[in-house]
Amino acid sequence: MSSERRVRPLAVLSLIGVVIGGMVPACNSPEFERAPDMVYLEQGWGLDNEGWGPRERALYYYTPQGTMLHKLRYIWLQHLEGTDGPLAAPERLSRFGFLYEPDQFDPNFEGGELNPGNFPIGFAKHTDQVTGEAFLDVTCAACHTGQLDYKGVSMRVDGGQPMHAFAWTKPGQFVLELLSALNSTYANPMKFDRFAEKVLGTRYPDAKPELREQLAESIAGFTKEGITTAGLYEDHGYGRLDALGRIADTVFGEIDVRNMKVTDAPVSYPHVWDIWKFDWVQWNGSVAQPVGRNVGESLGVKARIKMVDESGNRVPADVLFDSGVLLREQHCIESTLWNLGPPRWPEEILGKIDQDLAMKGKDLYDKRCQGCHGPHVYEKPPQMELAPFANALETAPYEPKRYDCKIHENERQPSPGKPIEWKMCIVPVWDIGTDPQVVNNFLEARYDASVLNPADPLLREISGAEGLEIVINAVSDKLVKQLGITKEEFDYMNWGRENELRDMRGYKARPLHGVWATPPFLHNGSVRTIYQLLSPQPEREKKMWIGSREFDPVHIGYESEELEWAYELDTSNKGDLNTGHQFTNAGGIGVIGPELEHDERMALIEYIKILGNPKYDPDYASYAEPRAGPPECPDTIQGPASTAELRRMR
Repeated sequence: MSSERRVRPLAVLSLIGVVIGGMVPACNSPEFERAPDMVYLEQGWGLDNEGWGPRERALYYYTPQGTMLHKLRYIWLQHLEGTDGPLAAPERLSRFGFLYEPDQFDPNFEGGELNPGNFPIGFAKHTDQVTGEAFLDVTCAACHTGQLDYKGVSMRVDGGQPMHAFAWTKPGQFVLELLSALNSTYANPMKFDRFAEKVLGTRYPDAKPELREQLAESIAGFTKEGITTAGLYEDHGYGRLDALGRIADTVFGEIDVRNMKVTDAPVSYPHVWDIWKFDWVQWNGSVAQPVGRNVGESLGVKARIKMVDESGNRVPADVLFDSGVLLREQHCIESTLWNLGPPRWPEEILGKIDQDLAMKGKDLYDKRCQGCHGPHVYEKPPQMELAPFANALETAPYEPKRYDCKIHENERQPSPGKPIEWKMCIVPVWDIGTDPQVVNNFLEARYDASVLNPADPLLREISGAEGLEIVINAVSDKLVKQLGITKEEFDYMNWGRENELRDMRGYKARPLHGVWATPPFLHNGSVRTIYQLLSPQPEREKKMWIGSREFDPVHIGYESEELEWAYELDTSNKGDLNTGHQFTNAGGIGVIGPELEHDERMALIEYIKILGNPKYDPDYASYAEPRAGPPECPDTIQGPASTAELRRMR
């Protein structure tokens, strides 16, 4: 009887999924035009552009972190058929805005050990520690790699903001297309047989019933998510997602679907160079420690976690907070990013830097921008004994920069293990005036996590920061024990910092090195160009099209093109406001300085182009060094770090 009760919901959800999948039309997102030429922007360190090359890029792109999409097997995506051919063909998945290497479009290209499925950047493979099966792992590179196109040249921005539609709020987006392919494969006997023969190999046809059951389980998972999120998840267009809302929904919705909230606070995916130096990360400065940030992110992308059973009761203590998070692999990615620098303006493509104009912009920047954006280097370099790992650290003298942010709520001691650390200024929403929806939601949402400890009444109505801190710490602590990670090694992973999350009704004024390569602007991507961001709010576009990657090198931003698949962003909508961060004499919301003349705006833009570039930035040496060291990727790690192909890149 109990087994029937488990099977029936699965069968019903699978049937619902097949019906829904049959109603999903074919992809209506025309293929992104691929520029005939592609270049990698310089993103290493120093005049020699060291530290970021093919090996670091491969580690970043294809090291798994332990996520899975409803038990979707890696090999399935290799062989699923869409309505007009293989679903995972580069020509098809690129329609959703996913990025590829140029040679991946060659029909004879073989992905090799790093990327056997010939999938987009950030689509990795991990072997689950429990089942031993290889699942599709969507890792951080999928959502933190960007591209700019200009006159037939594509410029890859590693660590930048993507322009993809990784969602399923309307037809033509990736997850709905994936569900449609899964459903049609399940429902069509001929298609299923072709699929099974390729997936099972020598196990065909004997293992067909098992494969069919696994396929039904995956369809049921996608379908259940679709049902529970109906009316909650909004379409925010290309390159935007309500990230904090989705993470909290995924974690607390795993406990009880009634915990799930409306996601109406979109943010652009933040760029990730230099983040290891920050004392606080996330747009609202809510997370302080790399392991905590990375574990939370992987849980938000559906890494396996055990908290409750099918009936909603807490699982036994010996398996509570077991997870599929790959902690060492995450540290491999994190330490690889230690060497990722801000992209340098490619003068041979986008035009020469006007150095005289840039120096005029520097004067304006120092007066108008540096007080919040910094970088503000902690006055005393932190010290910590990290043996046997300390040999990775490099040290160099630096000059501390002044710090005059409006508030000092984030004052604390520097992380003990960092060779250099930047103090983030958190500016209150009432000062900066930008759309407050994401910070308000994070502060005000409450979740019922009492099942985790019924004796603790505080868990019945807990904030996102408090609840995520409890879950993330519990998951991390368990992984440390299971993997035999020593205290010294864990301290090294965290720079000697305790994991903590906090509620802040403000936004982090992150340093602006390389920001020119991360349009559109403000945390919610509501301002298309830097020129508009330096203008009074009435001069900013009230509506714009997002989806194009064509770059405007004069005003710095994407072009607004009314393409067939583009999304029209209306800045009068909640969550999409383009208010605040104004330079104006007229008063209004979020005035941070007097109005700038056209020439002053252009001078600031010219200076922003050179921030972080050792060739032109006069302050480069004061904050760029020291670097943290080479990637920490032992040969026992899952993914590409142990492959012969990757070792040849050293």
